[in-house]
This record gives sequence, C-alpha cells and structure tokens, in this order.
Amino acid sequence: MLDPISAVAAASTAFNLIKKGISYGQDLESMTNQLSKWYGAISDFNHAEQEINNTGTVSKLLMKGSIEQMALDITMNKQKIQEQEKELRVLITYAYGPNIYNEMIELRRKLKKQREKEVYRKREIKRNFIEGVLIVILMLMIAAGVIGVAWLLMH
Repeated sequence: MLDPISAVAAASTAFNLIKKGISYGQDLESMTNQLSKWYGAISDFNHAEQEINNTGTVSKLLMKGSIEQMALDITMNKQKIQEQEKELRVLITYAYGPNIYNEMIELRRKLKKQREKEVYRKREIKRNFIEGVLIVILMLMIAAGVIGVAWLLMH
C-alpha cells in the first residue's frame, strides 16, 4: 500500500522547487521533471486515499495507527495539496499564460489514466493476493484449532 504521507512530502518538495524555479525566471521546460514528480506524487496520494477507503477487513487490521489518525492526516494533506495546486495554477498562468496551464491539465489527465492502468493495477493485484494468502492462512489456523479440539475431546 502506498503511504499518503510520503506522497505529500514528495509533492511538497517538488512544489517548492517549481515555485523557486518560476521565481528565478526558469522556463517551464526546464522544470518538467519537477512538475512530473509533483503530479506523480499527487496521483500516488489520491490512489493511496482510495486504497485506504477500499481496503479489506484483514488489511485494516494490519494497518499502522488508528483509523481516526489516518482520516485526519488524509484530510489535512488533501487541503495542502489543493492549496499547492491553486498556487501552482496562479504561478504558471501568470508566468506563461492560461493556455500552457490548460495544456498541462489535459496532459495530466491522459498520463493519470495511463498510470492507473499500469502501476496501480499491479499494486492492487499484489494487495489482493496478499489478502487472499492471509485469509487462507487464517482459515487453516482455525481448521487446525477445530481439528485439535475435536481430537482432544475424542481422547
């Protein structure tokens, strides 16, 4: 499972570098690597949020920390991301014009769909496999316990 806190930290680092680059007059082309990192981290955060919301019962039992703490972290970080996105839109629109920002958003949508198909699908398959294995192990342990108790009662 992705860690939403790490995704936000990566997004914040990339965001600060983009902001600094724009303030120093760098062209957008030289900052594409940082923009890609920021958009990738935002995508990872959003997917991690979905994973937490859609996680099975077994995985929820294995998660670190309380559900309340996770919910608070996600809510606060979602707000932080929205503020970064708003500021990024203003900076790019001011420095390069609204057409560039709109083109970036369209490209972001296309890349997001590709990423979901490739990366997130693999992660979901892995997570489902692990959950399935844990369920089978749990069922085998219960069966062994029932058989053990039955054996003890018979002797």
